[in-house]
Amino acid sequence: MPFSLFTLPAALRMFCFPPICIACHAVMESPSPPVCPVCRSVLRYVRETDAIYLRTVQRLCADGLISGVLGLFHYEKGGAVQALVHTLKYGQGADLGLFLGKELGRKLLGRSLPADIRGIIPVPLHRVKERERGYNQSVYLARGIGRVIGSPVLVHEVRRVRYTDSQTSLTSEQRRDNVAGAFRVGRSGCLALKGGGVVLVDDVITTGSTVRSCAAVLRGAGVEAVYVCSVGLAE
Repeated sequence: MPFSLFTLPAALRMFCFPPICIACHAVMESPSPPVCPVCRSVLRYVRETDAIYLRTVQRLCADGLISGVLGLFHYEKGGAVQALVHTLKYGQGADLGLFLGKELGRKLLGRSLPADIRGIIPVPLHRVKERERGYNQSVYLARGIGRVIGSPVLVHEVRRVRYTDSQTSLTSEQRRDNVAGAFRVGRSGCLALKGGGVVLVDDVITTGSTVRSCAAVLRGAGVEAVYVCSVGLAE
């Protein structure tokens, strides 16, 4: 019988290969959840009364393009959430994405979602960037959400048709121009989504330019309501 880690007793596997926190890499007693208690204790959950949440809602929803917003954590440079998002993008995207997606899904269950949700749409990466990274982190977030709220993940209905530079160092106006015309809904997407609502998923929302650009093409394709959610809300 060939050797496999799974043939070892569970206690021995834990001793030889202890679970590691995917945020700080500390050794943990259990692999679930994948974030250690210390890291979880410093994560600041977003409340609906927080100023950053109220500003984000005003910025994204005032004109009716987006129906609602949900953010899981406060995103601060150098903080624990930034470390999580970095790992989500460039490290263990699958495990962390599913974990954070389920957290988002549980929070979504307490919200008034648009009627007739057709599915969960991860903000797409351009094919070049996705090939370089190996995956789209928002897909894993969407899958975690889907497991909780019971809606399908739709990964082909919206495409990123124009490569865009990183938004990190851009102003609000530059971010808006950077993603203008970057997304397109295919013919099959128009047929599947018209008249219904969707949940649009991104990792971090700062100015909201990316999700607004994506939401605009969805609404143009006949989507009645777009509800946006993300792991982090940033200033």
